[in-house]
Amino acid sequence: MTRVVRHPPGRRRPRDAPMSTLELRRAASRVRHRLLGYWHALTIRLEARRGATRPGKWRRWLSYTTVTRIIWLLGALLVVAWCGEAVYNLATGKDTAIDRLGGDTNGLDDLLRFIGPVLTASVAAALFLFWWYSWTKRRYLARARSCPRRLVLTAGPDIDRIVGREEVAQVIAERLRQRETRRPYLLVGGVGAGNTAVLVRLTELLARQRAVPVPVRLRDADRGSALNFELLAKQRFAEEAPRGILARTKNERVWQQLLADDKVVVIADGLEEALLDESAQQSRDNIIRLAIERAHAERLPLVIASRPHSPLESTPAAIVELEPLSEEEALHFVASRVPDTDERRVDWIVETAEVTESPIYLQIARDLHQHGLLERDRPRDDPYRLDTRSRDRGTLRLWLLETWETALCDGLLRDTVAVGPRERRETLEVVCALACVGLLQDKLEVGFAELLDQDIHAGPARRARTRADHLWSARRGFDRYGGHGTVFSAWHRQRIWGALCDRLGDETSRRLREGNRDQCHALLAAFIGNADKLQLVEGFEKKVRFPHSIIQAYFGFRVLNHLGEPEAGRLVEQALQPPGPSRELLISLVLLSRRRAAELTAGGAGVRAELGKEVRERWRQTSARGRTLARRLYAAAQRRTDDPKALDLYAAAVEVESVEADPRFLADIVAAVHARWTRFKGDPRSLQDAKLRLLKQLGAALRQVSDRMDTTPLYWQLFRMGTVEPSYRIRLAAAQEFGSGGNAAFAVIRERVGLTTDPIEEYTTAIHDLKAWKRREYEAWAAQMTRARSARGSARARTPQRVEGLMRRRRALNQRYRERRVTLFREFVMRAWMVPMLLGSVDDAHRDEARERLTRWLRHLDPKYTGGTPDLPLALETALAQGFKYAANRRKRHPDTYPGNRAELIRQAETVLQRSRCWYSQLSLLQALCLWELPDTAGRHEHGRAGSGPDERPDGTRRRGTGIGGASAVQTVERWLSMAGTVNRAPGGSVGSSGSGGSGASGGSGGQGQRRRLHPFVAEAGDLVALALETGEPERFLWIDEKGVTDTIGSRPRGSGGYRKHNLWIPPAAGWSTLDPRAQRLVADVLVMLNLIERDGHPDEVEERLARVERPDVLLPPCISTDRAPLRPGLRAGTSVLPPPGETCLPDCAFQLCPYPPRGCVPRGEIREPFCRQQQALLPGRWRRCLPRGLRRKTPHWVGMRVRELDRFWAEMAQRTRDD
Repeated sequence: MTRVVRHPPGRRRPRDAPMSTLELRRAASRVRHRLLGYWHALTIRLEARRGATRPGKWRRWLSYTTVTRIIWLLGALLVVAWCGEAVYNLATGKDTAIDRLGGDTNGLDDLLRFIGPVLTASVAAALFLFWWYSWTKRRYLARARSCPRRLVLTAGPDIDRIVGREEVAQVIAERLRQRETRRPYLLVGGVGAGNTAVLVRLTELLARQRAVPVPVRLRDADRGSALNFELLAKQRFAEEAPRGILARTKNERVWQQLLADDKVVVIADGLEEALLDESAQQSRDNIIRLAIERAHAERLPLVIASRPHSPLESTPAAIVELEPLSEEEALHFVASRVPDTDERRVDWIVETAEVTESPIYLQIARDLHQHGLLERDRPRDDPYRLDTRSRDRGTLRLWLLETWETALCDGLLRDTVAVGPRERRETLEVVCALACVGLLQDKLEVGFAELLDQDIHAGPARRARTRADHLWSARRGFDRYGGHGTVFSAWHRQRIWGALCDRLGDETSRRLREGNRDQCHALLAAFIGNADKLQLVEGFEKKVRFPHSIIQAYFGFRVLNHLGEPEAGRLVEQALQPPGPSRELLISLVLLSRRRAAELTAGGAGVRAELGKEVRERWRQTSARGRTLARRLYAAAQRRTDDPKALDLYAAAVEVESVEADPRFLADIVAAVHARWTRFKGDPRSLQDAKLRLLKQLGAALRQVSDRMDTTPLYWQLFRMGTVEPSYRIRLAAAQEFGSGGNAAFAVIRERVGLTTDPIEEYTTAIHDLKAWKRREYEAWAAQMTRARSARGSARARTPQRVEGLMRRRRALNQRYRERRVTLFREFVMRAWMVPMLLGSVDDAHRDEARERLTRWLRHLDPKYTGGTPDLPLALETALAQGFKYAANRRKRHPDTYPGNRAELIRQAETVLQRSRCWYSQLSLLQALCLWELPDTAGRHEHGRAGSGPDERPDGTRRRGTGIGGASAVQTVERWLSMAGTVNRAPGGSVGSSGSGGSGASGGSGGQGQRRRLHPFVAEAGDLVALALETGEPERFLWIDEKGVTDTIGSRPRGSGGYRKHNLWIPPAAGWSTLDPRAQRLVADVLVMLNLIERDGHPDEVEERLARVERPDVLLPPCISTDRAPLRPGLRAGTSVLPPPGETCLPDCAFQLCPYPPRGCVPRGEIREPFCRQQQALLPGRWRRCLPRGLRRKTPHWVGMRVRELDRFWAEMAQRTRDD
């Protein structure tokens, strides 16, 4: 082609694109891209493997027992040498040097006569230590390693393999190994949480580390009023030690030597079953507390498993709560040993039924899957059919349990037990009756005498008198304090006995109805013997014990289902009174509601059948049939005190009512909860757990009934509960449940907030009105104070009392203003959290409205709209960034996510990243964009590297995770970092200054000009994001909430090459043990920084501190980077006058954040001791600390202090949670 115009005036033509080197340049580009990809992948992979902590052996090199061993060994060797010298003399007849020395020195004979007995004793001690003691310990440890389930007496027969509890066991074992910081550990878990399973795994792990775990059963200690853990362990060890004539005298010495060697670890299970006899009931809590204090004072390694109990908070033990299991581990456990698995269906059942909450559900699902029963379903016209495609957790759990029962009775399960189907069913009926007796009394152990009355065959007169006594007891009213009322009476016994006789076969029923008490007892004992063979219960001579509380709840449900809803409601009425009900009883009632709903929705045989169902349902709702289950639970909660048990009753009522065809009563339940929300009291841990359970159930119920009723008022009440809640974790849970509500939740924004209102203008106006109200109140107060002071000369004026009253009024006015200001701030923070989540959950019909609502927030970050300076408060900016991360954590197939809005959320998140001014916003947005960037299906990412890499299979799918190539991962993160904070001026700095966290060239000059420094936390987060993209394992390098991840130990997921339909990228089971060591260090310092900023929670001061930390000259305060002594973490609230922020800062510190908030004044909650100890464990050991610093960095990149100084800081942080 010819150039027609060669030299235009004042211009220059562009150069021709090169063509001769096209193929060469393309080949070079491909080679460069390939090599760069492999280089990045290699460096990222090496970094991902670095820094993992390994469990140490249980040994002490420097101790008096080690010195004693050396002395005895030297003495024994001396005796052996002496004997060898005598043998040499006899054999050769020559004198040795020792003989010549003895002949020359007269005092040597006297010395030998003196030390001779000592040397003889050393031989005996050496034989004991190096033979009998070592042999006994090796034999015991071999048994603990090979079969720990037999050592743990409380372990049920269904504990096949421990799933997802490896990290919890390792953390406890490591903390117990460190004698200097050791204290007892309380393993707290709810119903069926798997406490015993953790103890079994801990027993095996400790044995492999050369410790001596001694599991004890605390219900064996109920015979007296004393509780001594060491004595119980000594008795248990004697049972497992070698027995015989010689062993009787040596076992005591072995035990004492184990204690001296600090090898014994006492593992106690069943604290809730200890000291249940009447003689110890009054002082039970004090006895337990004193026993734990004694073990702590003696430095005895002790682990206790218990259910949640308020008095445990006052003990010196560290409390470890059991979290849900890892879903990856659960899926692998269920699908193992089954080659052809319908993974989609198994995944759906495991996730929707939430089987990870209890190991027994996992065992049942695995047993059913191995027999191919998870894929089966009943016909649609079967009245017992359950909808396995339902999103209701209770329905799927009931289906699992009923399928397991059918397989057990048909002989598919426990097929090695020689018991026929008919006998199995009758055995099951007897066990169910005993289980119902235990449910009503909140007991795991039930005696035969509790089911068998003295007069089994009561006549009409006896039954009438029993009925009258029951009615009289019920008329006495509901005692909210549990002072009177009989939970289990003769009337309850008769009803359960009658149900048992009705459900047994004709011959067995006749024998029970006509036999005397001894004959009935013998018949029940025979059935319990079968139940013990079938591993349903632990059978004893006169009682049974249920090894699994959830199985007991299901067995009790079968009796309640036979009685019917009205009769079952009357049966459990008194069990709902204080101190009950038990969690197992509430589970049974929920299962009963699912069975009734399944029978109602089962396919009928025509119009007449459907009409009959409708009539029966309307008759059930009338008062003539008695109150429904939901109304009974609601009434029981209303009559209780404001304790956590009332929240459990409300949660059960919500779950029961959610399956009603007309769930209108749900509005009354939610209104009652909203009215009492701020009045609930109790120990903080139990109250928080109860509120979280209620919010989770309420959110699921509102999503379930949204197509049957108007849930807008209920979502509004859920939102109001979050705004008045002081706990950060509970507010976040309420916001997440609201943000998952989709169209129904978004209707609240439309009706209560308005789509045309500007949120920031609304916030600013509300603050202005609140300050105006405060000003008016102050003016009125000042006028009254002036009049009071001017009346001092008057004799009739009571000036001192009036002035004091006015001062109290002023303090009350300040407190009221602060509460209203904080509530207003919490409301808008929750709205900022929810707006991105709602955009991700609404459908196409509401997408434009939700996008417009989000745009109204984001435009306050646009300098063109605000006139140069953004007016969005920094606290709300960080809340918006968090909301984007919560929305990004939901995967495409999440049931509460609409995939069509994904691209819009990514675009808006990148816009916020460009306009962000705060380091925490940039960190959260980087993590959110990383989660969106991860491919949601198996196989290579579309931007992945060409060819097969080390982590890829020949077909292109990745072996672990689903990541993107190393070069693409780094380039993607570089693009995000280059746009971070490039639009707006950071507080206290210029556009794109170091405080804004920008990276790249200023003014968009493409690399020309001065490069801006990243905030250290943002730079480290960028590295972790690249690691997450490359490995496809976001749970190792990212987190969703800083406080949540540090409170949870968690469990690592199992790698899998196939597709797994998980709802969340980072599940709740991902705690700090899941994180890479680099991520653990970063989240620790991020949380410390956030606590320094948010300390007292006042919005104005928090906003001021957020602006203060964004400085262009200094990236981090000195108390984080160079010297942490000014933090003074040992301060406690209430002990002295608290220093204001900045008082303990270094002289040249401009951040003014120190000291660290005292204990009890941290808005997000204290950093728990296990995580603080983990920070110490991540630091180099005492020998590595002596190496030159240039060989390998010993602290994080942003920390410039000695290792011992950082270790001292985290030791003080751990000590905060130990002080009472």
